Amino acid sequence: MRHVALYLFFSIVSVALFAQESVDLTHQQSRLLDQAIRFGNKSNPKQAISILRKIYDEVPNNIDVNYNLGLSYVNLSGNPDSAIYFFNKVQDLDHSGVWTDDDVDLHLAICRAYQLKYDYVNAMKELEYVRKKNNSDYGAERVKVETIVCQNAMTLMANPVRLEVENMGDLVNSVNNDYRPVLSASENELYFTSRRRRNEKKSRFDDGQFEESIYRMKSDGNGGWDAPVRVSDLFDSKANKQESATCLANNDTELYIFRDGDVYVANRQDANSAWGKAEKLPAPINGYGPIKYAWVSADGQQMFFSSNCDGGYGGLDLYHSYRLPNGEWGIPRNMGPNINTEYDEDSPVLHPTKNILYFSSQGHNSMGGYDIFYTIQNEDSTFEAVQNIGYPINTPDDDIYFMPSATKDLAYYASMRWNKDAKGVSATGYDLYKVVYEEPEVNKLALFRGTALSDNVKDVRVTAVLDGEEIGIYRPNINGQYVVILETNKDYEIKVSNGVRDTTYIARVDADDSYFHSGGQSIQLASLDWRTPHQYFYGGYEYSTPGDMILDTYYQSLYGVDNNNQDGSSMASNIPVPNRQEPTSFRVETDSSGYTVQVFALRTPLKPSRLKGLDPNHILEHRYRDGWYVYSYRKYDKYNDAKVSRDHIRKTTPYRDAFVRRLSAYKRFLNEKQSIATKPEE
Repeated sequence: MRHVALYLFFSIVSVALFAQESVDLTHQQSRLLDQAIRFGNKSNPKQAISILRKIYDEVPNNIDVNYNLGLSYVNLSGNPDSAIYFFNKVQDLDHSGVWTDDDVDLHLAICRAYQLKYDYVNAMKELEYVRKKNNSDYGAERVKVETIVCQNAMTLMANPVRLEVENMGDLVNSVNNDYRPVLSASENELYFTSRRRRNEKKSRFDDGQFEESIYRMKSDGNGGWDAPVRVSDLFDSKANKQESATCLANNDTELYIFRDGDVYVANRQDANSAWGKAEKLPAPINGYGPIKYAWVSADGQQMFFSSNCDGGYGGLDLYHSYRLPNGEWGIPRNMGPNINTEYDEDSPVLHPTKNILYFSSQGHNSMGGYDIFYTIQNEDSTFEAVQNIGYPINTPDDDIYFMPSATKDLAYYASMRWNKDAKGVSATGYDLYKVVYEEPEVNKLALFRGTALSDNVKDVRVTAVLDGEEIGIYRPNINGQYVVILETNKDYEIKVSNGVRDTTYIARVDADDSYFHSGGQSIQLASLDWRTPHQYFYGGYEYSTPGDMILDTYYQSLYGVDNNNQDGSSMASNIPVPNRQEPTSFRVETDSSGYTVQVFALRTPLKPSRLKGLDPNHILEHRYRDGWYVYSYRKYDKYNDAKVSRDHIRKTTPYRDAFVRRLSAYKRFLNEKQSIATKPEE
């Protein structure tokens, strides 16, 4: 008897055999059926369906054809109603009257189809039917597992998390798989992996997809993203290789990449620089076993990865490694049975500011396929009990690669959920989704950036102090740049030391100031330089700063930070800051002709007295209907004039993401109550 069923990817059965066929197939039709089964076994149910439908049009009453069509639609996750239709036809056509394991597989497949359409009442009916009819250990074990899955799903759906899950749309998603989102610390870049067609020369893989490639999107300044652009030239080889990004680390200057079972890392100077060639990590990370996903913590001291190394608990397991004092990685350790199950665990991500480890698993209390889970890492590096992140993030199908934002109440992840309304986006594979929390996942956070240079940057340490207690130590990258992410509504001291002298820069940060934390605002702190004293320019004047600590006093003028020389004298006295008359309100520009330079957007309005670094007399305020306040600088008749201003702002202020925008582009977002242009009050 020959095999006539596709492999079920959700691991209910492997093959199914039917004792009789209601209508025989011709030799040519049998060959086509075998071809369809091969496509199904290569994870290409879409192609299998294409072939099976041709046979079905000629022979609609063949059991094998209907059964495999049902399995293909289940594995496609694209239309569970179609799967149920063809499974019902199988039951109508099969009159053998003999209960076998084939019937177990059929009813478990019907159960799975009902799970995919969230119909757990009928899914449980199928399981109860199998339980009563079946006498084999095989059927009993499968019924037990799927009953637990249904119970998990019903429990989670009865207690949904208050949030919104949004498909990121056809600007991001393609008709092929799009997954593995990687968010930068600045939250101005989003990388992801796609198996879309890049050009006509590339061939499809057996599963009908194209090779993996890495894409990058940049923030458009309005809460959205620019069109994705492929990240190229990370490797010397141009071969048909699978390449995906998994992690950004070290203040966004290190990109960790998964390629053919190994982990690579590419480096760049800063966010505006190009990536260098990716270098393969040495042992014991690579060579330990085939790796599928790797994540490095924000402080660069921990690595988590998934692998099916020998000696695990079953399938993919999660592993944990610490960085040694010499900078190398220690021997990875399996994270144990509290994290790992007999099923697959994948995509570990440690939250950048909280000791929360997110990962996906097919075990624990999954509601079907991969679910996203989290666990808290204790101070002694142990982990607490694993928790399901909940519905509607998790679905009956695969939900994976969860990527939390550090400073905003949102996250990104990939899901294979059924999207019956999908058009330009994929209705049958992984799409990228955005999670917007109604109840914050973490406390509101602010991101503070700065630069500290020394003859040996590795000796520099940045320490956050709250109420006299050290709460975090941060290390700058090779360029002296550092990022500190802290909860708002608290006062902190941020100390920067070169590790040799006692000289320490102290900045009192009032995080309750709306300018600091609105919308996860990125704040540039003062820059420090312990290198050989040098000269620099400010406001058209040349200055030479005394002592072995040089403070970029431009930022002092921006934020009014109490910066002192080594001898205790104020460095602010060295810098002549021009007097200017502050307006009490910003300009509102209704003339939509020309260009402007957008600098930042806030959830709460900014008072002119709080603006530093730019002349408030030339700031334009755009009040959006959705509650955002967008601020831009000056109006320009010519694009080139606006571009020159943009470049100057990027170079001399903290607003590194300033960009030129047509004034007419604001019209469709503006609040109708926005008044005509007014001159600021003097």
